[in-house]
Amino acid sequence: MAPIRQRRSCGPARAHWSGVGRQTNRCEVSGDVADTPLSAGEPSRAELLAAIKGSRVALERKIETVAVEINLLRADLQKVSDKV
Repeated sequence: MAPIRQRRSCGPARAHWSGVGRQTNRCEVSGDVADTPLSAGEPSRAELLAAIKGSRVALERKIETVAVEINLLRADLQKVSDKV
């Protein structure tokens, strides 16, 4: 995939004044930044975000499974404690 051309305008030349005595620098980026690879051969930001989201979902499922196992072990421990 060919990189998408971007034009970036930042710095003092593009400084905007907001309020009295307060200056903010805003960077304006044109082009689809989310689908632009970080550098040649690397995945795009969108691909990285999708991978992170998939990993998070898998971890949440694992946490739920472990929580169920912990509750089952607590129930077994309670049964043993009741017998003693």
